[in-house]
Amino acid sequence: MGNFWKYKLDHVAFWIITVVFHMFTRVSLISYAGIGQFLLEVVVRNGLLACAVYLNLLVLIPVFAQRQKLLLYTVLICVSLLGYALLKNLHDVYLYGYILDEPEHRNFFYNTFYNVSIAVFYVAF
Repeated sequence: MGNFWKYKLDHVAFWIITVVFHMFTRVSLISYAGIGQFLLEVVVRNGLLACAVYLNLLVLIPVFAQRQKLLLYTVLICVSLLGYALLKNLHDVYLYGYILDEPEHRNFFYNTFYNVSIAVFYVAF
C-alpha cells in the first residue's frame, strides 16, 4: 500500500473516476454534436478543473495558506474558482449556444452558478 501513496495513484484513481463519470453524464452530446464536441467538452471541463485543483494544492496552499497569508490565499482561490467558471462559461456558450443552437445558453452568465459550484466542490474535495 506504500507504493500506492508514494506514486500518487490516489490522484490517478480520482481523475479516472471523475473523467469517466463526466463522460457518462455527457454521452448524449455524441448524438447531438458529434464525437469531437463530446471529447472537447470532456477535455475542457476536466482540464480546467485539474488546473484549479493543482493550482490550489501545489501553489496556493504551500505558498500562501501554510505561511499564514490567509487573506491573499482567499483572494487567489476565489480568483482561480472564478477563472474556471468564466472559461467554462465561454466554452458553454460555444457548445450549447452555437453548436447545439440553444439561444438561452448564449447568455455568458447562464451557467455561472453551476460552474462555480462544480469548481468549489472539486477544489474542496
